[in-house]
Amino acid sequence: MRPDLLRVVGVSKEYRMDGVAFHALTNISFAIKKGEFVAIMGPSGSGKSTLMHIIGCLDRPSNGKAYFEGRDVFAANDRELASIRNIHIGFVFQQFNLLRRTSAIANVELPLVYANVSSNERHKKAKNILEQVGLGDKTENFPSQLSGGEQQRVAIARALVTNPSIILADEPTGNLDSKSGADIIKILKRLHEEGRTIVLVTHDEHVASHARRIISIADGVIVGDKKQ
Repeated sequence: MRPDLLRVVGVSKEYRMDGVAFHALTNISFAIKKGEFVAIMGPSGSGKSTLMHIIGCLDRPSNGKAYFEGRDVFAANDRELASIRNIHIGFVFQQFNLLRRTSAIANVELPLVYANVSSNERHKKAKNILEQVGLGDKTENFPSQLSGGEQQRVAIARALVTNPSIILADEPTGNLDSKSGADIIKILKRLHEEGRTIVLVTHDEHVASHARRIISIADGVIVGDKKQ
């Protein structure tokens, strides 16, 4: 039986605005095993992006715990959390979040810069990953010279370059046309088949249907968890 890669226990997140409490998440608990392809699905405002930020160590919960590879991540200080994010978690965002005046290969190298990997090794790894996502001929192109789908493939390459334990993809097809979106889903499915752990956050049932398991969230609580 595969071990839990990620386990969330009783996680809640509360925000206060003008003295009024808003509960974005309430008592969320689930586990994701190594090698799973899971979609976290819910409408806008359901709390799914807040949950992704917490499991991605970008934000801390108000209550509850999260264990990543058995480690209580929120017992870590901010510097340790940054290290976990950089080494163990690969992020893919709807807006791509690429540096506009930086080439594709330099964008992909960026996490390795923070990890103090040598220049030659960074370049070699980034080039190899870009070839894997079909952009071996566009390594020196700037984001403005790439289509939306190509920019998202650069973002996926950047997420993969540190060989992370988990890929967190937040609405990765949200800014793409249907063909480009389908290409991104194919890449994510291939990565899953290669043994990667994928968590896909989406509001789109069609996109979620490509995952092997769907965790449905509404009003900050889990309302469904099914394998398919």
